[in-house]
Amino acid sequence: MSSASDEMRSDFMNGIKLATLGNWLDQDEAWRPWRKFSPELMGYVPDTAESWLEDVHTYSVSAKVPTKIRKLYEVARNAIIYGFFCYSLLTLGVEQLLRVLEASVRIKAADLGCKPKPMPNGHSDEVASYGKSIQFLIEKGLISIAEANSWDAARNLRNYASHPKMQTILLPSHALGQLRLTAQRINALYEGSE
Repeated sequence: MSSASDEMRSDFMNGIKLATLGNWLDQDEAWRPWRKFSPELMGYVPDTAESWLEDVHTYSVSAKVPTKIRKLYEVARNAIIYGFFCYSLLTLGVEQLLRVLEASVRIKAADLGCKPKPMPNGHSDEVASYGKSIQFLIEKGLISIAEANSWDAARNLRNYASHPKMQTILLPSHALGQLRLTAQRINALYEGSE
């Protein structure tokens, strides 16, 4: 006969929820400590799936952004939404947002005529590298010199996330912050100002 604590341990692996038929639609236990300020109650209350969905939907990309970028963004945003049920999806969503930023930069630069560096074997990528694309967009005035460091930081974070040494777990506030920054940066690229 197994106890409730044995059953709970079987649903988690070192803080990572293991989805089962019995728990996959339940709030991840990792959310329990998180609180959201309620102006109506003038205090902090537990977050709910509905309020999390509302918070995440606050940040979106413009209709001016190409559909292929908007689709990438929505996949990342959905991972963040479902992080309410499986907390580690927050991190997966944030890591995907870093890739969405890369795709946005590379596609925008290509659309404006940035050519990839030719390879010695005569082959080349379809679009220029992330770094070259950032530099190109700076030269075109779509990314300001003041913003160049934050774009490079996003590139470095993307590299770090793509080659992990261990599982990273981020906070909901970090996920919302990255969602906001990503939407702002992509919208600025495609609306013509930074």
